[in-house]
Amino acid sequence: GLSAALRSLPKGGSKGKNFFDKIHYGQLPYRLGDERAFKYRFRCVTPILNNDDANEKHQIRNHLRAVLEKMPVSFALEIQVHHDINSADVQSKGNRAWSLPWCEVGVLTLPRQELDEDGFAVPLREALGEGKSEAEKAALGETINFHPNMMPDVHYPVGELQHFRSAYYAVHAKHRFDLHLKDVGAVPHIVNFAQLRSNEACNKLLSAAPVTYLDGDPDEMPEQWKRMNRHTRLLTKAAVPKLAEALLHPQKDDMLNSLTVLKADEKMYEGGVQVLNVTDKLRIELLKDDEVYGEVPFVVVTMMKAFRQPWLGFPLEDIVEFVTDEEMAKIELITGLSMCLPLPHRVHPEPNSDAAVAACVFQGRGLQLVSLDDATGGYVLDMMHLKDLGVRPGFENYGVKAYFTDDGAAGTLSKIDKIQNGQVVTIAPGDERWEAAKFLFKCSLGMYTTGVYHLLGVHFLVANVMCNARAKLPVAHPIHRFLAVHMFRTVFVNNQAKDSLIPERSFFHRGSALDYESGVKPLLEQGVAVIDFWKPFPDWVADSPVVQKMKKDGVTAGEPGFRVDGELLYATHHKYVSEWVAKFFPSDDELAADGKLKEFWAVLVAGTAAQKYALPDEMTRAALVNALAQYVFVVTGYHELYGTIREYVSTPASSCLRAAEGAARADLQCFVMGEMILAATSLKTPMLMGCDWPGHFTAEERPVWEAYQTALKTTAAQVASNNEKRDMKYPSFDPAVLEVAVSV
Repeated sequence: GLSAALRSLPKGGSKGKNFFDKIHYGQLPYRLGDERAFKYRFRCVTPILNNDDANEKHQIRNHLRAVLEKMPVSFALEIQVHHDINSADVQSKGNRAWSLPWCEVGVLTLPRQELDEDGFAVPLREALGEGKSEAEKAALGETINFHPNMMPDVHYPVGELQHFRSAYYAVHAKHRFDLHLKDVGAVPHIVNFAQLRSNEACNKLLSAAPVTYLDGDPDEMPEQWKRMNRHTRLLTKAAVPKLAEALLHPQKDDMLNSLTVLKADEKMYEGGVQVLNVTDKLRIELLKDDEVYGEVPFVVVTMMKAFRQPWLGFPLEDIVEFVTDEEMAKIELITGLSMCLPLPHRVHPEPNSDAAVAACVFQGRGLQLVSLDDATGGYVLDMMHLKDLGVRPGFENYGVKAYFTDDGAAGTLSKIDKIQNGQVVTIAPGDERWEAAKFLFKCSLGMYTTGVYHLLGVHFLVANVMCNARAKLPVAHPIHRFLAVHMFRTVFVNNQAKDSLIPERSFFHRGSALDYESGVKPLLEQGVAVIDFWKPFPDWVADSPVVQKMKKDGVTAGEPGFRVDGELLYATHHKYVSEWVAKFFPSDDELAADGKLKEFWAVLVAGTAAQKYALPDEMTRAALVNALAQYVFVVTGYHELYGTIREYVSTPASSCLRAAEGAARADLQCFVMGEMILAATSLKTPMLMGCDWPGHFTAEERPVWEAYQTALKTTAAQVASNNEKRDMKYPSFDPAVLEVAVSV
């Protein structure tokens, strides 16, 4: 009764230092249409400077005032969805926690605003107080009336406790009105939801949320998890709590909040370099000391090395166990992984369909691998060159080739070639092996783009090469200062990847099906020769027969997301770089006379020499501007395209880094390893748009940065307009979602 209802009321959200540090939630369920119910929570996703303790009422108010007067603050709106509105979990036990995953459905942004001493928005108080007496104005705070029943019918509160609470709130509201408002003649302000009650459009996002329900004891792990090897279980237990803390409370990262990236002297390079010898031909040099985060702590390096050692009880053990999507959601919840996983920017309505595979290729991470199929006039994505990579027993060979018809849109998947018993076999829709063939294709594409395009290409052949080149410049050099923002935490993260992703028995090796000597090593060594990420994006588009054919054919459903939005983003970066270089090097003679800049350029030339696209030997103004613009394009756009993969690995049925023989879904061990990588690479990073970097830019530099920010907002608006016209939005080149550097 009353005690249960009072216990169900939120006590200010989860534990935390202050308003922004807490997760604010509703403990009781609400209707989601006629058959389902949901619970919600709000989680701050904006790093807050000086996020000190503030738990008392006046402290919360003062803290809100201090923060909102300086900056807007955003909260992710996340929901849990229960599939049975009539179940006991909803009707009689609604105050108990649900063992269901959280899904982000929107973002609430509190705009920058002025608050008065009572925490009331000044313009709002003025508007509501117009024509009222002073006594009425003083009581305005008490006129804002809340009631759980004041909402659309499709989201009406459900359950016994909600029913009681509705009546209790009505009595409490009357008592509050009599106590504070009656004597001054004020009336409550009640929101009118009449239009919302008949407007189904407001439920679109909520209705699209995934539905999962877990039977049995919510604290009992599925048997498949209990059979996992020691490495998987212990690593999850050790790493997830730390990842959850860093991901849920990014404002606790003082260095991230400071946004001060330039050290006062040259000591940042005194740590020297370290060398990673992947193979005899692939040698990667990395700076040891990140200018913001320093060296990777010894204890972290030691732990990453320890988890690779067989003699410490962590051999490479492939345990192939399969779980349902519901069982996987339960494992994510109990281990805490569900708190660490990023939310996708988009979700295909039928994620395992043939159309979703085509979307992954033409509207996702596969387009740069597509070529024209002269025999059919369609398209082909050929990864048969992977057939020679060694794989461990029990897993499919990575050699696959997918064919797509030219249907005037993004292509329709028509057949797949794969390696079976050493021979090429062709599988088409209707074949009982079709689902397994599609899954293998998605795994091959995911493994290749993750290992070669993302890890090797973006992080080591672009970002790391630029880090090494920048070390040749004095810290006060204008190009060194330009790059500081776009290298935030990059050295630190690449050094972590050196130990956690590339060596034998590291995450990538364990999570894939590759043998290390005959699989991982040749994959990375041969990958250098296919990376052309330094090629200016407009040149790549102009030289791509696939993109040019789509452009000529007037394709509107797929390719323009890559080409049109990519050209907009690159042009924005290029203009910014051009203005920066022109400000500090107004003449070509001044540019040519800069000896340190020549040393910088020589490192770039040497670092790209073995890649498919190498920078020219001569440093001209055009070459420098193009290289810097393309660098920023890669660490923002390409990094988003190949690094943000949650939409492809949302459930075990979607994809992973390997396919067990004949399987049409991910095995548990591989999927958990992939989620660990996903979580570890989802730490909060400054966004490309919206950060002022108050501790970095000088008075001379700031106008260039601010003009760039204005241009990014214009580009983001254009991308948003483009996405409104597409069947499936293309987020990878949208400045509104891009981060400033490859710092994760």
